[in-house]
Amino acid sequence: MKDFILWHEEIGTKGVTGAPGLYTSRECPSAGFAYKNALHYGRGLFEGMRAYWDEGQRALFIACLDDHVARMHRGMRTLRFFREQKHHEGIYADKRLTPAHLRKIILNVVRENVREGHVNPQDGCYIRPLVFRGNKTDLDERPRPALGVSAMHNNIEFIVTLADMGAKYLDNPRVLVATTGVQDELRRTKACGNYCRNGLETDIARSHGFDETLLTDTRTERNVLEGGGENLFLLSKKRGGYALLTPGTDQDILPGTKRNVVMHIASALGYNITEGRVQLDMIFDSHWEAAFFTGTAVETEPISEVYDPVTKRRRHFSPDHPAFTRIREQYQSLFRGKPVERKLLRLQEIKRTKVPV
Repeated sequence: MKDFILWHEEIGTKGVTGAPGLYTSRECPSAGFAYKNALHYGRGLFEGMRAYWDEGQRALFIACLDDHVARMHRGMRTLRFFREQKHHEGIYADKRLTPAHLRKIILNVVRENVREGHVNPQDGCYIRPLVFRGNKTDLDERPRPALGVSAMHNNIEFIVTLADMGAKYLDNPRVLVATTGVQDELRRTKACGNYCRNGLETDIARSHGFDETLLTDTRTERNVLEGGGENLFLLSKKRGGYALLTPGTDQDILPGTKRNVVMHIASALGYNITEGRVQLDMIFDSHWEAAFFTGTAVETEPISEVYDPVTKRRRHFSPDHPAFTRIREQYQSLFRGKPVERKLLRLQEIKRTKVPV
């Protein structure tokens, strides 16, 4: 396994503690997790980013960096990582973890890994920022063994790690619908604890020979929400073109950064886009000719099959739908710096951040 260079900093009530900076993955001071709040109770947030090589500019670009940073910072406020009342002494109130700081550190980590040869820029890489509640501390900011679901008096740790993208994450996945619905507004935040359920349902799907899960809400009509780590789109023909349907952000879904990009691409291609409730029955309606996932790891990937074990219904989709293929081609071109539709030139400019090396 590669000994990637990563960033670690720990912030307590009096400011930065320890030695914030770059470490190899074997040296990172956050190795002792025994009493960290996030390990026991899931109080943390993460993002998944992807860096693509631009052959024309001979440079590495991070896709949607500012979108990811903004979402992480919003999530930190949702999980109360910031003090809201001035009289709450002993609660983390450091202003260090601003969007600008998060952005700077992420770029720095990727740059240093490229410079040190841990990352081949032409292969791109996966970037995982993680912020979480760590240990409780004494008056001298020394960690002390203490547990409890409340995390107001726990230090906050920020880590940025890298990984190779490796093989394709999903390949024309076969999807198993989860038998139990979910309902929780916190799912609109990329909180660590949310992925316990997502991961469990994905494990169930894979143990039955499928590749991914499909989550629904708790309503009788079982409105589709998302995959284990992806947003969902349905595609059909309409008079004079094509139409896309995707669950709306007023539901308990994660508003994906790549979901947003795909909607811009579809609009530029002249497709009609609707955000709204997607009843599970609609997936089995022949009106919808294709279904696909979007996400940082999966990019854009067609679904080949959906099976609902509750109703015993099964639907097969063609992975080669021409309208989907156009979206996929524009997506790849946009992030790799290749020619795109004229209406997407501005999007290509603002959704890519060059890594300084």
